[in-house]
Amino acid sequence: MPLARLGDAFATPRYLLAAVVGNFIILPFIVWGLMALGPDIPAVQLGLLLVLLVPCTDWFITFALRISLAG
Repeated sequence: MPLARLGDAFATPRYLLAAVVGNFIILPFIVWGLMALGPDIPAVQLGLLLVLLVPCTDWFITFALRISLAG
């Protein structure tokens, strides 16, 4: 989607439906399936859930961990 036409995309019901279904229905099921492959350690599971489900947290967690280990 070109940035100049982003406003048009939000006015299109089909685009909004695809975004909502993808982000709130399909993606959680994919993450749920991936969690079965991960370790059974609650702290690691929480980290995986945050990285996979919350937008833009992967870089935040990486830098926060690096700062906390350095300081």
